[in-house]
Amino acid sequence: SSGSRGNQYRVDLVNYLASLGCAVYSFDYRGYADSPGESSQVNSIQDARQVLAFARAEHPDKRVVLYGHSMGTGVVCQTAYQLIQEDAAVDAVILEAPFLSIPDCVLKSPTLRFVNSLPIYKDFVWQFSDLFVTKDVIGDLKNVLILFAEDDEVIAPHHATELHTLCPASTLHLISEGGHNFLIQQGSVKKAIEEHLKRNDPPLQ
Repeated sequence: SSGSRGNQYRVDLVNYLASLGCAVYSFDYRGYADSPGESSQVNSIQDARQVLAFARAEHPDKRVVLYGHSMGTGVVCQTAYQLIQEDAAVDAVILEAPFLSIPDCVLKSPTLRFVNSLPIYKDFVWQFSDLFVTKDVIGDLKNVLILFAEDDEVIAPHHATELHTLCPASTLHLISEGGHNFLIQQGSVKKAIEEHLKRNDPPLQ
């Protein structure tokens, strides 16, 4: 995760998923929290793949779900897409507060509305035009659950609805309140997750 896996809302999420019987692997990307190294898109995807390889080795008979929140949704989608190309696809994907791409997100962020119209700011952002472009890969993913709150203070809701449109194999669960970090506190979100995990036979674990 970006920031730290020790943030309370992430701890709550891990505990909730574990209560469902899932073996949960949560980690900090290189350059975040207590993980040394340089942060980059390539490094974050490599980190995710290494953790996934370890999890698959530890649980060879279990189905695999990738869960990403915020920036983690970009990592999850790029990782899942790469695995599809290698005929090693995961079983399901859950995206909490996802975005179309980093530039799309930053240029239209509700919290940056006072500066995002400045030409110099736009020029700066588009230097990173290829950074976590989820909209270009999500259409190839299968069994995707998108979770989003309309009152998200970081990412505008249209990101979730557009990603849902781009991905025929997705389910969108949109709630009115939950902000950017507290969707897991909502009962309907937990129900949506549980239904998503049970959608396959046998249930995903």
